[in-house]
Amino acid sequence: MQTNSPFLLRFLPTTCPVFAIPDIGEYNNLANANTDVDNWLWPEEDKALWRLAGPEWQNFFTKWRGTSECDSLADPSSPKLSLAPIARLSSYPRGLPVAVLVRKCYIEMFHRVWVRALKPPGPKDGGVLITGQPGTGKTLFLYYLLVRLLQQKQIVLFSLGDHELFLFFHDAVYSANPRMHPSPPTPKSSSPDVFIWSLVDISVRQESQWPLLSRHCFPVLTASPDPIQYRTWMKGIMALIVGLPLWTREELSLGLQYQDFYVNFLDLLRQIYPDKDSSQPRMDPIIALAGFPGAGRILQERYPMTIEGPMSPSPEDALNALLDAAIEHFGYAARDVFHGIYHFDTMTEDLKPALQISHLVLQEIIAVLAPGYSVLNSRVSHRILVMHPIPHKYLDADDWTLNFKSDWIGRNMSKQLHIAEDINICQTINMFRKRPQTAALAGWYFEPLAHCRLAAGSTGGFWPLVTMTSNGADPPEVISDPSTPIPNNVKFAQVQRKVVKFQSTTDLPTCFKEHEYYQPVALNFPFFDAFTVDLHPSRHSAILWILQMTMSRSHGGSAVGYQAIRKIVATLKKQLQETPAPSQKKRKITKPEADNKQIVSEPLVEVRYLLISPRAQNDPVQPTKTWRFPNGWNENCKTYDHRGDAYWLEIILTVRVVDIALSLLQTEGYSTLQL
Repeated sequence: MQTNSPFLLRFLPTTCPVFAIPDIGEYNNLANANTDVDNWLWPEEDKALWRLAGPEWQNFFTKWRGTSECDSLADPSSPKLSLAPIARLSSYPRGLPVAVLVRKCYIEMFHRVWVRALKPPGPKDGGVLITGQPGTGKTLFLYYLLVRLLQQKQIVLFSLGDHELFLFFHDAVYSANPRMHPSPPTPKSSSPDVFIWSLVDISVRQESQWPLLSRHCFPVLTASPDPIQYRTWMKGIMALIVGLPLWTREELSLGLQYQDFYVNFLDLLRQIYPDKDSSQPRMDPIIALAGFPGAGRILQERYPMTIEGPMSPSPEDALNALLDAAIEHFGYAARDVFHGIYHFDTMTEDLKPALQISHLVLQEIIAVLAPGYSVLNSRVSHRILVMHPIPHKYLDADDWTLNFKSDWIGRNMSKQLHIAEDINICQTINMFRKRPQTAALAGWYFEPLAHCRLAAGSTGGFWPLVTMTSNGADPPEVISDPSTPIPNNVKFAQVQRKVVKFQSTTDLPTCFKEHEYYQPVALNFPFFDAFTVDLHPSRHSAILWILQMTMSRSHGGSAVGYQAIRKIVATLKKQLQETPAPSQKKRKITKPEADNKQIVSEPLVEVRYLLISPRAQNDPVQPTKTWRFPNGWNENCKTYDHRGDAYWLEIILTVRVVDIALSLLQTEGYSTLQL
């Protein structure tokens, strides 16, 4: 492995930002020794344990070896990598997809692996272990890495399990049974410039394979974040542990197009939502999508019948709605999301046993993430928790953050906190907030506490608010702006409120009251965490406060929540219409008045959004807070408008909050010893 320090000094200054290195083509100059057949020895007795791999592998080898660095592999704007002709081979679980989305992190990881390979070796040094949340594409990254290395004419050992081993040599692809301990070629000299790339997907708890970890190999391993699974592989090397990040919303949208069911599924959506000019009758989504449990129900809820008539999205918009629902429920691991689109109800049922984990057990699992310990080993934890890498410079191991896997799972676990006795909950929140690994989890502990604090209120006064200014986009993004004063008429009362819990908007009363705190308890309730109402009958108006709790510096939401808000606005308008001002008696409108349209003016309902986050008593003012509203901001607003201004409220964490929480828990009948 290359020890050319001028190269390292030239291209890797100590101040270089993450992933800011030159084009990978520069490395070809340093890896040419691997491409020279005269630098290698492969005795016939060793070669006898190998055989030529099948024709699909030979064609794959011919297709890629020595080809130029094509844009589709080095540029994420052209993200498709075809895996023909080896797609659908049985060596990959569930069969290889025909094409792979080339994520930006694949390109960055390729650079990072090369830099590690060029690092001067030391005792038990060398290699990279790539881990991360299951379902994020670690195995597929190995195929991407294989193709890139073949383009550079590198010698590669490639293993996807313990049943078959492939050797990509100068002339062809060979295969062997790893249990036979086949010997790969060896370099003629001991120069570190000559080595074999060893790519291994550790998909099960298996013993390490000697050919893949010989002293002439540079191993690149992929594994789920379970130390038991890969610990035998790490005994002979000191690999750099790095992680693949979760997918972004944009990547999930692109990657969805490469899934098996995509084309047929989109055709079904075209039958449900035909073009407006088409004479084709519209199919019921529940019936049309009967083979995809849950999908039809989600679309029916997202696009219901309205006063303006049936909502008719494009098939692409309907698919995006299903994608958002899967993300909301299952998080940002691609395998979970794609499977969740087609099997939503089945996946939800499969998750329920893991969600029964107790509050104390959850705390114990979280406590495992101690400083210097980067992975969890609980099978349950990977179903409800997600680990996200924080990359450093190329030669440094990643740090990790821990959070609930999805908003829906987080709300499930947060619900348990409502009945969990924890007199130190404020200290727990502060502890999580101060540890980068667990900062995101603090938000789920904060939500039930915030509900208690806002409902308990005080003897009077108003909560201190901060203006959030909009960028005017669709959907808008608002950002906290302390320099802009709050309008005089914008006040959120700090009063005691009666908690009114509801499952869905159909359970809400037909007449809202002031000083009541309406809190959804359904785990799949979208977008907001609670709402309150300020009534002004004399002005024929009302203010609807939409409350959202968050620990994050940025926060989003689900577009389905707009429907719920519009329904609340409709109920408030009807309530105001039927309720006369205190100084007036309700009278029947006469026919001449009706003929002259001299009727009571339309009630006004103003919607205000309130983003709520915590701050410890001695903490400085929080950094800038942003909130990006979901898609659909300017849709279906003609009759009942869900749009409004946004504000930010910080709740100070003090011991008093704990007293309030315990008081409310005891009021609801829970013992202080109950979990």
